[in-house]
Amino acid sequence: MAAEGKKRYPCVTQSGLQETFGQPPSGEQSGDGDGRDEIVVGVGPIIPRWTASTSNPTKLLYFVIREGFPSDTDFQYAATAFQQAADEWNAIGFGVNISRTSNRSLANFVVRYFKPTVDEGVLASAFFPNEVEDVLVYHKTLVEPEWRASLKNTFLHEIGHIIGLRHEFAIVPDTMGNGPEQTPAKQFGSKNPHSVMSYEDINNIQDTDKKDVRDFYKLPNNSEIDGVRIRDYVPRPLRQ
Repeated sequence: MAAEGKKRYPCVTQSGLQETFGQPPSGEQSGDGDGRDEIVVGVGPIIPRWTASTSNPTKLLYFVIREGFPSDTDFQYAATAFQQAADEWNAIGFGVNISRTSNRSLANFVVRYFKPTVDEGVLASAFFPNEVEDVLVYHKTLVEPEWRASLKNTFLHEIGHIIGLRHEFAIVPDTMGNGPEQTPAKQFGSKNPHSVMSYEDINNIQDTDKKDVRDFYKLPNNSEIDGVRIRDYVPRPLRQ
């Protein structure tokens, strides 16, 4: 948990939903009227999610691209941190298992290094189930000691997006002025401003995150949350 006034984790995974950088895309107030700040799901007109089974978990495979990383050490460090983060999500037992493959043709997504022309403070970016893209490991997170030390925690947040979660402040702004976001989202679950989907210096999966993700993935495909339909996606190998 970050100290007061230090929430500053910069994530642009949702920037593809709206063409702005400084303010990640956003949601609308839920119509349930109970005022809770809950885990947030949904991307506009749908709530994307992976097919899931607790008895036979859906496999979501990724391949880490060596090219681009400054050194073998950086490559191995990033690869290890991503799987450590994936293991924490897998341990929740919500029906999806994220693991690394050495065969790129089997991968559903790739993790790769990215060095932007201009450093805008971004650490990593990912995607949502309905629009698979690369996971980008930004140069900044490897060269600045405080961010390098917490790379696994950065990936915990990004994997939250990969399984369908939005920022905690997508609907209601947090106390640091983040949000609301403009792409519609829906509330689901329990209140926790320190959710892994908040902007914290060090992101960690909370007990409320675990419960809410399990409950979210138990909902039937095509059921609705506050009038928006859940749509399940089957992981597919990347086009080569």
